[in-house]
Amino acid sequence: MTTDNVKEAAPEKEPEQQKDESRERIDTFLKEYGDLVNKHQVDFATYPVYVPDGQGGFKTITQTTPVDIKNQPKKSPFMAK
Repeated sequence: MTTDNVKEAAPEKEPEQQKDESRERIDTFLKEYGDLVNKHQVDFATYPVYVPDGQGGFKTITQTTPVDIKNQPKKSPFMAK
């Protein structure tokens, strides 16, 4: 076996550096997600669904579905804030 094709392991990053990098990626994702929602006027709605667990009770699962928000109700300007 030759070591020509073996890549060196990347040095471990400091936990603080990992947090900063993670936060930066999250912020970028949220900005781009917001841009997509505004562009297409579609967002996701998440709601609970209760299903029988087979033992006489129910389990709670979450269901997510895309929702057209183009015609969503707007707050009345006459309502108190």
